[in-house]
Amino acid sequence: MASKRPIVLAVVADPHANSLVGLCPDDGVKRKNGGKYLPSPAQLWLWEAYMDWWAWVERLRSKHKAKGYLLANGDLVDGTVHHGNTEQVSTSGHDMMYLAKQVLLPARTWARKHSGKMWVTRGTASHVGDGPEDELGKWFGAEREPVTDQWARQIVKFDLYGVRIDARHHAPTGTSRPWLRGNPANIMAAMVYMEHKMAGYPHPHLAIRSHKHKFSMSGKNFPTEGVITPAWQLQTDWVHQVVPESIADVGGVAVLITPDGEYALYHKTYTPEPPATYREA
Repeated sequence: MASKRPIVLAVVADPHANSLVGLCPDDGVKRKNGGKYLPSPAQLWLWEAYMDWWAWVERLRSKHKAKGYLLANGDLVDGTVHHGNTEQVSTSGHDMMYLAKQVLLPARTWARKHSGKMWVTRGTASHVGDGPEDELGKWFGAEREPVTDQWARQIVKFDLYGVRIDARHHAPTGTSRPWLRGNPANIMAAMVYMEHKMAGYPHPHLAIRSHKHKFSMSGKNFPTEGVITPAWQLQTDWVHQVVPESIADVGGVAVLITPDGEYALYHKTYTPEPPATYREA
């Protein structure tokens, strides 16, 4: 019998493809009318960071000679007009899905090359709409939800070499205040642990959440460790209104799971350039 290989679980969350401040390939994307959308300078920076992140993930996988699993953790596409949003590349369903597939192609290619195992969670219905993430899950060839047979699901439960991981898109309400940065992950980790214990279920070792676009980790403060992933979208007009002082956390996380039942959580984040400053000598 062949020896077991480690696993690297790469987590991509909140790319918000079709958003004017979300991910877009650096050479642009075609539209159904024969035209082409070209990314803004901010989107070019995002794409460069995204490609750098995938190179970082691959170095981690290669170093440990690991299999590569993928978790696409929600809000993969901006498919609806929400919060009075006018910051979309297109309102055409065809254009939205084409752009999303171009954005997610590096993720699908990496996972297929190294294992073919992929999972998709459902994001925010008011952002994504009803159906796009299931369609994207089918395009990925993701693992299907065993009860509903759908390609995207609300919750993904992993048991990888005895390491229990609980993943879903939404995180508990927390705070955007920088001096309380760790609170959302701590709140989430404590809630996940206590809810599982009260229900009589084995508690997860690691809980993964996204949605908030602010990166935080609980560390080992609780029996369940919590991480809230960064995102691949810059600040929208809505964010500038509700948390104007916030700076986007861009990037992703990866989990290394070893055959002896140990895991290590890795992250890589990128900080956007500040707005231009008017200077007068």
